[in-house]
Amino acid sequence: MKKELHKKLTKPTKIKALSRQEQYEFVYLLGNLLENGFSLEQSIKFMRTISIKQDKQFKYIEKKLLKGETFANCLMGVGFSKEQLAPIKFSEVHGDLVGTLKRMSTQMKEREKQRKDMVKVLSYPVLLLLFLFAMIVGMKWFILPQLSDLSQDDSQPSMFTLLDNGLRYGGIGLILIFASCYLINKRLNRESQIKKLRLYCKIPLVGKLLTSYYTSLFATEWGNLLSQGMEFKEVVLVMQQKGYSDLMQEMSKKLKTKLEAGIFIDEPISQWSFLKPELTWIIRQGEVHGKLGQELVVFGQREWEVFIAECEKKIQWLQPITFLLIAVLIVSVYGSLLLPIYSGMGDFY
Repeated sequence: MKKELHKKLTKPTKIKALSRQEQYEFVYLLGNLLENGFSLEQSIKFMRTISIKQDKQFKYIEKKLLKGETFANCLMGVGFSKEQLAPIKFSEVHGDLVGTLKRMSTQMKEREKQRKDMVKVLSYPVLLLLFLFAMIVGMKWFILPQLSDLSQDDSQPSMFTLLDNGLRYGGIGLILIFASCYLINKRLNRESQIKKLRLYCKIPLVGKLLTSYYTSLFATEWGNLLSQGMEFKEVVLVMQQKGYSDLMQEMSKKLKTKLEAGIFIDEPISQWSFLKPELTWIIRQGEVHGKLGQELVVFGQREWEVFIAECEKKIQWLQPITFLLIAVLIVSVYGSLLLPIYSGMGDFY
């Protein structure tokens, strides 16, 4: 009994991960404190004093540092991903932790802005589609059953019957479309990530969007790591680690093979159709100018703006189409109500 009680008392409590906003505030404040002459231990103690809500997380980091753990490993225990910690691990070997934290805070702020932009772009069409779906369900299960008794002529299909059949077959059609997409995606999952993305980028409506998105993603990721002082060989090795997406890991392995064979990195990149040709040109020019990291970051931000603009442009077509469908449904309901009435009046006269 005593042993079980001792185990419960000594069992380590799980540390809650810091939220995205808390991670940003931590990195930003830590960079400022280190820049102003605080040591790493002094900075953590100071943050424990001013941030009561995150005291457990900061206490955890403090204990790990005292035990001799690396700073990157300490941050992993409070929710930072391996992708986020790659620059910190690099700075622990090559120095400039302050500059790394400053750049990290800027990057985290930019990513949060991009995330909010994406939510803003997608929220409106999602609400429209949910409203349309709610209308269809409401008509199918509540309005149409009440209209069924109004059909007086059994020899010809009534407006109610046509509307009911239209909703039924439309629903079946949507189910078949989603099922087909699921089966196709399941089949493509057997292929490599690169081949799968190449096929996705050939889809007429979304291909251009995917190209802008992935060009922005890779330009920004590569640019951020190169800005830390890494070389492309080191960037490739970092992106092979767990924490990065399967696509990034697969691309990094192929790039590593090409680099080991003495082939410059722009050649394999130019063969990937899901990345814009401008990215290859920037890599070639940036190597000459010596500002490749900064140029890739700027280009990545520009491509993100292009991606958001393209999304908004395509979403503009969704509103009139949705409202047109809603108008058709409303007119059909009124037709189902009024036609039997007018038919009855004709029989009366």
